Amino acid sequence: MNTTIILLLLAAATTVFAQPSVCRDDGTTSNHDNLVNVSKDDVKLKRSFVPQNLKTVPQAFIKNASGMSERLREDVLESLTEMFTLAQSSGVVLKVYSGYRSYDQQCSTYASKFDKFRSRFNSDAELLKYVQSISAVPGRSEHQLGTSVDLVYPSTGYKLVFPDIQNRCAGNMCREYQWLLDHAHSFGFALSYPRFGKEDLNPITQYSFEPWHWRFVGIDAAQEIHNLSSMLDRRISIIEYIQYKGKKISFDQLKNPFAREPTSIEVQELVIGMGGDVSLSRPGSERLDSNGSTFNRFYTWEQMTEDLEKMTAGNDLNFMNLESVVSDRTLEVIAGKKYPQKTHPEGVKHLVNKVGFNLISTANNHAYDYSDAGIEETLNHLAKIKLRSKVAISGLGTLKETLEPEIMDINGFKVAFIALGMKGDDRPNWESRWRPTPTKPGMLSVRHCADNTFEQAMSPCRQYGDLQKALMNLKAAKADLRVVSIHEGMELSVYTKNGSMPDDDRSQTANGQQRQRSENRNIEAKFDLIKSYGVDVIVGHHSHNARPVEHSKNTLAFYGLGNLLFLGGKNYSTDAFPLWNQFGLFAKSYYSMIDGTAELSAVQIIFLKNNHIQPTFWDNEKVSQFTDYLNKASLKSRGADGVQFKNKGDGSAIYCIEKVKKGKKATALCQK
Repeated sequence: MNTTIILLLLAAATTVFAQPSVCRDDGTTSNHDNLVNVSKDDVKLKRSFVPQNLKTVPQAFIKNASGMSERLREDVLESLTEMFTLAQSSGVVLKVYSGYRSYDQQCSTYASKFDKFRSRFNSDAELLKYVQSISAVPGRSEHQLGTSVDLVYPSTGYKLVFPDIQNRCAGNMCREYQWLLDHAHSFGFALSYPRFGKEDLNPITQYSFEPWHWRFVGIDAAQEIHNLSSMLDRRISIIEYIQYKGKKISFDQLKNPFAREPTSIEVQELVIGMGGDVSLSRPGSERLDSNGSTFNRFYTWEQMTEDLEKMTAGNDLNFMNLESVVSDRTLEVIAGKKYPQKTHPEGVKHLVNKVGFNLISTANNHAYDYSDAGIEETLNHLAKIKLRSKVAISGLGTLKETLEPEIMDINGFKVAFIALGMKGDDRPNWESRWRPTPTKPGMLSVRHCADNTFEQAMSPCRQYGDLQKALMNLKAAKADLRVVSIHEGMELSVYTKNGSMPDDDRSQTANGQQRQRSENRNIEAKFDLIKSYGVDVIVGHHSHNARPVEHSKNTLAFYGLGNLLFLGGKNYSTDAFPLWNQFGLFAKSYYSMIDGTAELSAVQIIFLKNNHIQPTFWDNEKVSQFTDYLNKASLKSRGADGVQFKNKGDGSAIYCIEKVKKGKKATALCQK
């Protein structure tokens, strides 16, 4: 298969099932207590949490389809062995189907359910509700504690099924389950997810009935759960017992569970992280190192991205503008290109696989620095990365590929993404060169007009060509959120209007006066067109400095995020440069799924310094200055729609939308 076809914005809106955010979202506790509650709205285990003293379960105790070994905490295994011995003496055979499950193993289990059951449901909201009733979010699985086992037995063919003693056990088919109900508490085990009445979904636990799932809570606790269940004439869950012992509910509430609100399924949330321009070598570098790059001294990829990883962690999607050819070969630079950019493929792999970037634009004015050979190199290397990683890449490709959005399916959200950019930098023939055809890869131009001409610097197209065609396809895509990446504007310009007057905050540099430029390449006309197609997020870049942020109706628009990790630029993080030039932005937008509709609930911006080699956090004193400046610039350019951020005091600033119900991350972010 042609590698170009494999790579970009695949025709027919190819669906990519990306790892859910929960797979990279760390928890808060490493509690080894037998009664720690990790279900639903309570605490969440850290990804790094591994129980103490894990021991391998004897193979004679195991019966599962994979034939894999299982592990449990040592004290749990001792109690289980005693229980199995007594059961066997009674003619009851019990086997372990599953034991300890790591955070990452649970992530794989949880994520697989969306594909498996998608065809059963008419909406993503219904699918999500079902998946969360049969599978725990990573960090909230009792299996990670090393104290829970799934048990199977001969009567059910050693399969995980739903025995019900009263209604489904004719012919003694469930005698093993009956034995467990009568004896498991004597060995410290309790049923985590019992039935409530005759409904499979327990409205208290918000999990479906799992007669196979038994958790070790200690003999005293298990005995008390058994006694309470007998008194109440219903099997109570471990969740209820923990709440009862913690005095969160009374005995009367145990008797009448609906005197209180049942535990609710948490608001489904999507977080999109967004950074600006990325290039991992100095301009014109030819001998690239596979382990890192040099800016005054050598840095490994890990050293470059240590703090960047903290910013991307826990996000569902992380966007970057890859403003560079991807190659480890010596290539010929196009004539007239002053600052050619090239990045080693291993650097891109690191950004994708280690740092978590999975939404990438290749549509920019450095994509063709090494002409057609560079474009082919980029496509070939990114195709290899994409085959092994869940990542959407847009910008370069054939005509059909560059016009079609890519769909990312994540935790019940469908996100459609497309990227376009400019090429000219005022070279009159560059916008028309390297255009894609049905068979030859290239890049579309946001400056292309419908009459097949190209706009002038201060005069927008009467009707746009490439941009409008791409937006029509984006609007037609079945998606909950639509994201457009646009590489456009004037370098070193803050305000958005054509002919905007620069501020007076100028500073002398070794290269002469560093100041904002007033020309803006019709960026407002393009953003207005994009907004008219119902796009949810516009990610702008190219100016190499931060620009205004706008929230207009349903569109969140970043006119420029500045540099993210751009070795092709200068170190602007000093007072030798004006305030507006000293920082880049890494933004996070938070979305809640409300009645089947994705709604923006909050935005966070992190102010970056040292984004020429090792992006990190600015100190809070500077952040206060930057926040004030950005707010004024947004208000000046976008009026009432200009976002007004509040300094959070931790190197970031936030914008919270009060009337939108928030997921857990946005709730924590916006707490006063």
